[in-house]
Amino acid sequence: MQTLREFDEIYQATVTNVMRYWTPAMQAEIAKHCYDWGRFDFNNYLRRSSIRFYKAYQSFATNRDDISICDVGGFWGIFPLMLKRLGFKH
Repeated sequence: MQTLREFDEIYQATVTNVMRYWTPAMQAEIAKHCYDWGRFDFNNYLRRSSIRFYKAYQSFATNRDDISICDVGGFWGIFPLMLKRLGFKH
């Protein structure tokens, strides 16, 4: 199981990779469905979510051979991308 520091390093690299694809036009499209998201700082939100995702990871990381993971609504796919990088099967 990864330490928080190890997890966060991989997590932040994953956020950096995903954010390369983010555009103002994408944010404007999302804001059509939720006005406040037009001003929302998604990069900051995702970067600060590392601890939240680490807690979820801790809940199953020690029994990783016995589980299958399905992420529903994880927002931007950061968590499943992380788990893939950590060797979990999809």
